[in-house]
Amino acid sequence: MVSKADFDDKRLYTWHVENDKASVEYECTSFTAAGELVQRIAAIADDQDHHPDLAVRYPGVVTVTTTSHDQGELTQRDLDLALAVDEAGRGLVKLDLGDDDK
Repeated sequence: MVSKADFDDKRLYTWHVENDKASVEYECTSFTAAGELVQRIAAIADDQDHHPDLAVRYPGVVTVTTTSHDQGELTQRDLDLALAVDEAGRGLVKLDLGDDDK
């Protein structure tokens, strides 16, 4: 079983881990970028033979949720998928650099 600590150990801090699922929400630079991210994730999922649930919302928000349905919990496959998905978002996802107005 994989835990939140395992996600944190891999610096996947933006992933929310609860019970048997892990999810993340990416705010992309545009709706087109969100579509490109979904395509990248789909290719990764096919390559890894491990498919997350995906949702796309205007103006360019992609939500990814993963679990290992056959195990009924999070496994190394979910952690590997999360790492690849985070990498796929580079250049498409807005970075949260904090509030510079303070």
